[in-house]
Amino acid sequence: MDKEWPLVDRVAFAALVTLIALAAYGYAILPATIPTHFSFSGAPHSYSPKAILFLQPAIAALLWAIVALAIKQPFRLNLPFTVPAERFSLLAPMNVATQRLVRAEIVVGLAAIEWFTIESARADHLAPGLMVAVGLVASAIVATVTVFMVRVWRIARG
Repeated sequence: MDKEWPLVDRVAFAALVTLIALAAYGYAILPATIPTHFSFSGAPHSYSPKAILFLQPAIAALLWAIVALAIKQPFRLNLPFTVPAERFSLLAPMNVATQRLVRAEIVVGLAAIEWFTIESARADHLAPGLMVAVGLVASAIVATVTVFMVRVWRIARG
């Protein structure tokens, strides 16, 4: 496997391209204003211009750039505990892998959320999968970061 372009990065990049394509597709087929907020019953109660569809791809592209910069500096960590210098070198590969995984989770999640947003706008009713997608993305990110922090804490303790 290519160390400069691992599978997780390929998946994230494919999701980013898909996210941009979904925004363009939604922009082409939807009316000038689309529902963006829904009541508990699923009925829309707030609308926005359809250009809002490009917000998620913009956020994903910005995140891609930020993580790319962070990966170039794998030893820059702000941890809530001290890691002994002799163990710190063990953290860099794990830090880079975690950053790549979280980036992929966010970009894939944003693509799913974009799809359900378009489906909600087409139906003028909340698509059932939208809230599930949001919950799954948040849960995946929290789980990944928790596993990382537990591993780092164990390395710090020895």
